[in-house]
Parts: sequence; C-alpha cells; structure tokens
Amino acid sequence: MRNRFLVTIVAAGAAGLLLLSLRQQRIAVIHDMSSLHRALDADRAQLWKVRAEVAGLVRPGVLTAEPGDDWAAAVPLSRERGTHERP
Repeated sequence: MRNRFLVTIVAAGAAGLLLLSLRQQRIAVIHDMSSLHRALDADRAQLWKVRAEVAGLVRPGVLTAEPGDDWAAAVPLSRERGTHERP
C-alpha cells in the first residue's frame, strides 16, 4: 500500500513538472512572437515612411520609359506617348 502511494506521489510530481515545463516553453514562445511582432510593426512603419517620402518626391507624369530601359514594362503606354507633358 505504501509503495503504491509513493508511486502515485512520484507520478503526480512528474506530471506536474512536465506541465510546468510545457507552460514555461509556451511563455517563452509567446515572448519571442511578441518581440517579432514589435519588430515587424517597426519595419512596417519605416516602410510606410519611405513610401510616403518616395511618393512625395516622384511625380508620375515625369516617369518615361525608353525602349532599352529595364523597367520599360512597368510604365504604361500612355505615358510613353507623351501624355505626361503639361501645357
């Protein structure tokens, strides 16, 4: 009877330690996730700042594509034909 009680106590203790270990791992993973989310949010904010700066500096009407340009496919044909010029 006493041995059965000791085995039960040891098994309950081992299960408790296992649950505590899993809980600690979960907390560590959640901490890493929140750190990554904060870094991602900071990178997104920086990206939007750069996008806003580029948008403020670039006027779409000034962009033209020459036949040998690498990015000629990105410029619509209407801009290539000279509709970007202002009177």
